[in-house]
Amino acid sequence: DAHDRLDGIANVRIEIKLALSEPTAVSPTGVVSTVQPPLWRRAIPWTVALLMGVVAISIAFWSSSSPTLPSLRKLVITPSSTAPLGNRRFTDLAISPDGSHVVYFAGEVTRGQLYLRAMDDLTAVAIPGTEGVDREFFFSPDGEGVVFVVGDKLKKVSLAGGAPITLSDAPLFEGGHWDSEDTIVFASELGSGAGLHRISANGGQPESLAMPDPDKGESEYQQPEILPGGKAVLFAVYQLGGTYQIAVLSLDTGEQKTLLENGRQPHYLPTGHLVYELTQTGTLMAVPFDLERLEISGDPVPVFEGVRSTFGEGTADYSIADDGTLIYASGGITAGQEKVLVWVDRKGATQQVTEIKRDFEDPRLSPDGTRLSVTVLEGPQRNVWIYEISRGILAPFTFEGSNGYPSWTPDGERITFASDRGTGAYDLFWMLSDGSGEAERLMTREFKVLPRPTSHSWSPEGVLAFQQGLPLQNDIWVLPLEGEGKPQPFLVTEFNEQQAMFSPDGKWIALTSDRSGQSEVYVKAYPGPGGMVPISSDGGTQPMWAHSGKELFYRNGNKMMVVSVRTEPTFGAETPTVLFEGSYSYGRYDLTPQYDVSPDDQQFVMVKESSDAGERPVTQINVILSWFEELKRLVPTNN
Repeated sequence: DAHDRLDGIANVRIEIKLALSEPTAVSPTGVVSTVQPPLWRRAIPWTVALLMGVVAISIAFWSSSSPTLPSLRKLVITPSSTAPLGNRRFTDLAISPDGSHVVYFAGEVTRGQLYLRAMDDLTAVAIPGTEGVDREFFFSPDGEGVVFVVGDKLKKVSLAGGAPITLSDAPLFEGGHWDSEDTIVFASELGSGAGLHRISANGGQPESLAMPDPDKGESEYQQPEILPGGKAVLFAVYQLGGTYQIAVLSLDTGEQKTLLENGRQPHYLPTGHLVYELTQTGTLMAVPFDLERLEISGDPVPVFEGVRSTFGEGTADYSIADDGTLIYASGGITAGQEKVLVWVDRKGATQQVTEIKRDFEDPRLSPDGTRLSVTVLEGPQRNVWIYEISRGILAPFTFEGSNGYPSWTPDGERITFASDRGTGAYDLFWMLSDGSGEAERLMTREFKVLPRPTSHSWSPEGVLAFQQGLPLQNDIWVLPLEGEGKPQPFLVTEFNEQQAMFSPDGKWIALTSDRSGQSEVYVKAYPGPGGMVPISSDGGTQPMWAHSGKELFYRNGNKMMVVSVRTEPTFGAETPTVLFEGSYSYGRYDLTPQYDVSPDDQQFVMVKESSDAGERPVTQINVILSWFEELKRLVPTNN
């Protein structure tokens, strides 16, 4: 009978103690006598003792013949449908060092926001000031603040409230870490490459710590972490060809050494382990790590599988707290985001161009509108493909190295594209659009670092406008094919100008500039003279001319904007209006227009995530408590 059962072993102990005490009673005459319990009650302690002995022997026998498997305590955090967990190539979640809070990204690429969820709460709240957050983010060592990037600016915000504080420039940010000594180390395209930089947690001028060496096949440094003691930095090295290494940099000597091949996103844990993702697998590996010698001291062992991860230049969605709590998004390796090409009319109605799904970027229609060039991302590589609209055939156009950002010559005979030809440094090439012949180099860029010469367009007279320069300071250059055929500067300033697009008559160039503090669209006469005519005032990017020359399109968040313009006898523009709204891809870095206009100016070919066709699934954040016990069982250390 359940009602007669003892609640636990503590009650059994009390019963035994009472039985052994042989309690006394007082008779009505006042004589004290010993009360003997019934025989069944007196047998309890011996029965219990016998049972406990059998249990102890059984446990000892089982322990000697079977390994002890710790019971992992798991729970799930389910973001709301209105703020679902994002699915970018960057890590979308982080846990505070003490394991009490989780911050996650909700939204689409640069159009999202950070949300905070306490472990003992059931709801997540948006973190004010993190709108437009891009790339990685991480906690302060006390867990009371978060560092993130918006518009190439590294910022921090207190979770208790208040406006974000800008710390530094951080173009093409690739992760960072804030240690207990109020030092932040981060990876970014500052200077001449994607290297490691150090600043105070209060901000200031970044100090360069290390830069990738192209002679060693190094392309970028990513995901740095300051090791305990603050004398060394752990980080990942992205190599030409798409492979990864894990390395460590001594801040005392400047010595750098490789620890592991085929690994990325490393973390040192208080257990004495180095945990990382086995490149492009979604599997977490662990290996003992000697913190004093900065060396691994064993063989890596797989310790966890099924973490959501992006193939190519991506990261895995996991984070580990110092108390042993592991959080992750499940899903395993993904080959990239599946996207579809769609026609969108001027009222926003959509129709698929093709049912083919790929990781598409940079759609460009041929001048006659019969063919479509597009960049297809394939893991660490990208290539230009051609889609024949009438036949429904998609075929590769480029093969050697990594290639992308196509544009058609005005006669449709050739396609211009950026290519590294396997060297990691992107130059401009062109090739006959039917795929015959060899690719011909148009120019060798002066600057060999990102951003690539992404946005480029042709004038009717055969002048190519393109961007080049250092991160945060791109300039607009032109390449006339006539004469000496050498690149010439068109717009060189201290600001970031890019996305140059020639007007149909070749007399004007639309472009974006951050001279106002944010990206806006401007028009400038070609070849000049004249100043910059502002087109947008509330943010604008990705300008594109109508074929009639009477309209200029650009994007502002989910809005496609249109501006009526005139180009003769002088340039003039009306007030921008919203043409339609919709959730369409901005590309990896928002460096080039992610749409094109049909020859009759009535439709737009755009890129849309295929999952957007229906309701986006709500992705769970999985939590494993006390995971360190399992880790120490799988990978013993001397600690």
